[in-house]
Amino acid sequence: MKKDKLYQIISSLSKPEKRYFKLHSNTSGVVEEKKYIKIFDILANMKYYDETKFLELLKEKKIDTRYLNGDKNYLYHQIIESLAQQQNNQTAHLKVRHYLNICNILYKKGLIKQALDYCTKAKKIAKDHELILLIPNILITERGLLSFSENYNTIDQSYQAMQEATIEIKAYNHIDTLYRQSIILLKKIDKVRKFEQLEKIDDIYNSLQNYPNEQLSIYSLIRKNQCLAALYYIKNEKQKEFEVVKQNIEIIENNLKFKEEHYFEYITFFSYLLRLSKTQLPEQYAVLFQQFINMAHFAKKDKKKIQARIYSLAYSTDIVKKLDEGNFDKGIQQIDHIKKILKQFNELIPRSVHLTFQYKFAYLYYGQGDLSTALNYINSIINEYEENDRPDVFLFTHILNLIIHYELGNDVLVTYRLRSVFSLLKNRNHLFKTEQNILNCIKQLQKSKNKTERKDVLLLYKNNITKLFEEQPFEKNVLQYFDCITWLDCLLKGVSFQEMKQINLNTM
Repeated sequence: MKKDKLYQIISSLSKPEKRYFKLHSNTSGVVEEKKYIKIFDILANMKYYDETKFLELLKEKKIDTRYLNGDKNYLYHQIIESLAQQQNNQTAHLKVRHYLNICNILYKKGLIKQALDYCTKAKKIAKDHELILLIPNILITERGLLSFSENYNTIDQSYQAMQEATIEIKAYNHIDTLYRQSIILLKKIDKVRKFEQLEKIDDIYNSLQNYPNEQLSIYSLIRKNQCLAALYYIKNEKQKEFEVVKQNIEIIENNLKFKEEHYFEYITFFSYLLRLSKTQLPEQYAVLFQQFINMAHFAKKDKKKIQARIYSLAYSTDIVKKLDEGNFDKGIQQIDHIKKILKQFNELIPRSVHLTFQYKFAYLYYGQGDLSTALNYINSIINEYEENDRPDVFLFTHILNLIIHYELGNDVLVTYRLRSVFSLLKNRNHLFKTEQNILNCIKQLQKSKNKTERKDVLLLYKNNITKLFEEQPFEKNVLQYFDCITWLDCLLKGVSFQEMKQINLNTM
């Protein structure tokens, strides 16, 4: 479908944001009589943007479309202004900006002392909340105001403060650049599932060592730990990865004002810690999970957004834990509860997350042996979502779909779809070696004439994939979507996936 920036911003609004916009618009007249409000309502009620349908609805509502582009542009900017007003002063960052704006207004009126008072307030908030990137702007404004005084000491102090701020920002700038480079390396690995640039990891790691923790601002130290976590992930050093993530949690918890200002980042770090604790601190997982869930009840700002984020992250992690441990029955018991949460916070949870949960539900039912219900969830993904919602999961859905139909004995359908799935993955540069082996295995299984040939095929592809995992460890990334080794084993030994999963876990 054609993208439309006005529709995109309207569909991103929460109910409170839509309500505020309507009330805000009502201050200058009767809402129902405003053309742009009628356009807003039409777009807000469309499930997806369809230009033809949109124009038809405008015609039905008898809305003049001669200046439609201008009306849409006006509406877009009105929504932006409404969002800005709602956010004003909600965070320390915005308070600083607000105070600086007041400071400039007072300066233009010649009220220098009053302007300095607001500048001082802005500086205190910025320092208390570690907003190091804003401090130079404050100091420049302050210096301009101080020039009206005859006290040289204040100018000297301002100069020294700027020197210190510049050093902090220089350190942060370099560390943040190293972090971005590490993220690019991660993305490259996800695209090709192999890594041959180990020297780049060493270069980034060595550069980070030039910044001792005790000399860094909180902001820079957190970013340094994020960078280290990415490097440890690439090197598969899980314990070290766990430790630096844990350190970030401790840093934020010991700085309450920073935590208040960066609560969403804190939630993300805690989710990261919970995910790693499944393997690095399993005895504490249940406690950390409950602690994470409880955090949703203590949110002060953006409560619904925070609750939506916490619940979706927590239960996503917990379902993965159930899948990894082969506790499919327990996972299925959670599905109704998770569905209620997804429905309650529907508009605040990205489509990518909704799609991922649908896939995990399908995987749970597949693992339990309920192929029919698993297929229902698979079909809902294919029919109700788009590839761009979550490309990796969406594409692997087609592979799990083939596996389920193969096990259901739908040979004609599998034969028909195999070629299209091969083409789909190849065209998307997603036909990795493991996926290729899975699809070739299904293809060869269909050609097998008896149990002996079937067994030979299964043994061949199990050996291929096992060897591949040893030679190219990042190929194991496929296991986050589907445990293909357990799948091959259960077909070889004629037992259920759930039973085979438990057997394999017990022999590790």
